[in-house]
Amino acid sequence: MEIFGGIVVLLFLIMLSGIKVVKDNTRLVVYRLGKVIATKGSGIHLIVPFLDSAELVDTRLMALETPVVKASTLDNRSVNIAAVCMFQVGDAKKAVTKVEDAAKATAGAAQLVLRNIVGQIDLNNLQTEQKGVNKKLKGALEKQTREWGINIKSVEIKDLQVCDPDTSEIAPG
Repeated sequence: MEIFGGIVVLLFLIMLSGIKVVKDNTRLVVYRLGKVIATKGSGIHLIVPFLDSAELVDTRLMALETPVVKASTLDNRSVNIAAVCMFQVGDAKKAVTKVEDAAKATAGAAQLVLRNIVGQIDLNNLQTEQKGVNKKLKGALEKQTREWGINIKSVEIKDLQVCDPDTSEIAPG
């Protein structure tokens, strides 16, 4: 009788391990034997113990600050520039299958896009047309992250510093 009671308790604990509670603004990506079979919204969900595994994905709006990037403008002026990117996961399945870490991948893409866009603009426009530059940054970053299931809400230049010209050059003459 004790063995039967132990088996019942063990089966109950196994079933309990299959219950997943998903909060608002979170998605549950369910894998069966390593393959994605479902994406579930908020609520209580049952997965098959031992066959299924699950990963929670936060879909809230997140802020990402890029570290300061050294870049050259179109007119060959060096600038140190940083930006703030607001994004959220729109497709949880893509966010876990296309990239290992969606936030880290978005951060890397933001730095690359920032450097590329700055290289296409001269310093004067970079300083005076920040709304237009922000729009270009957002468009370029959206294009890169769309396939990862990431929605870019906004990108804004946070810090722009012009590097002093190299004064170590000796003037001819």
